Formats: sequence, structure tokens, C-alpha cells
Amino acid sequence: TYAAAVYVVGTVNGVWGVYHSDDGGASWARFNDDAHQYGGIRTIAGDWNSYGRIYVSAPGRGIVYTN
Repeated sequence: TYAAAVYVVGTVNGVWGVYHSDDGGASWARFNDDAHQYGGIRTIAGDWNSYGRIYVSAPGRGIVYTN
């Protein structure tokens, strides 16, 4: 059993995206899609008080969050 989700920006199975895993990286679910790339991502942070919410800094867009 895992107590925390893992969030990454990178390539999983050849597809770039923002991903999360609830099982220590054994499987990944993608947050974004091909139409929503956030203009690139510099920093990512998970919200400690709201499961599934992440904040990303996107160049020229400020801070963006998604659930």
C-alpha cells in the first residue's frame, strides 16, 4: 500500500505529459491531453491538502492548476 501519489512531467510509453501514479510508479495516468500542453512546464507541485490537485508553472502563463 502506498501513502502518497507520485507526479511527474515526462515521457511514459513514448508520450510526453503530466502523469500521476498511485502505486509507486507501477502504472501511470495522464493529467493533460494533446490539446492541453500548458505551454511547457518549469515546476510542478502536488497539493498536500487536496488529493489529485497539482500546480504547474507554465512560461508566460503564471501558475496553472488541475485536478
